[in-house]
Amino acid sequence: MKYLMGIVASESEAIDGIAITNEDQIGIKHAAFSVYTAGNAYFEEGNDMVELLGNTLPGKNNNTGWGIDFGANYIINKRLSVSAAVNDLGYINWKSDTKQYQFNPVDYSFEGFEVLQVINI
Repeated sequence: MKYLMGIVASESEAIDGIAITNEDQIGIKHAAFSVYTAGNAYFEEGNDMVELLGNTLPGKNNNTGWGIDFGANYIINKRLSVSAAVNDLGYINWKSDTKQYQFNPVDYSFEGFEVLQVINI
């Protein structure tokens, strides 16, 4: 058995996009998507790292769960055995510092410009 304490997690849904570059254009296109995070205060400016690391101690972090590893070994004869294992079977409930970021769809294309039009000749 294992007692788990999550520090940082990130998950996204259905990111789909394309980037096009050639001599005629530069284009970027992607659909709207969401990113879910927990415990990412480590990456925000101005946070006290000593305090944040102290919050990972037992009892100070709400991102907790349980895990288990188990396995078996069967000896067929002196020279042959068979083993199997399941590792890291468990969960973490992400409750502390959870956030959701929404990204709008983008459809951008740049096809260049005429230098003579910019300088008005």
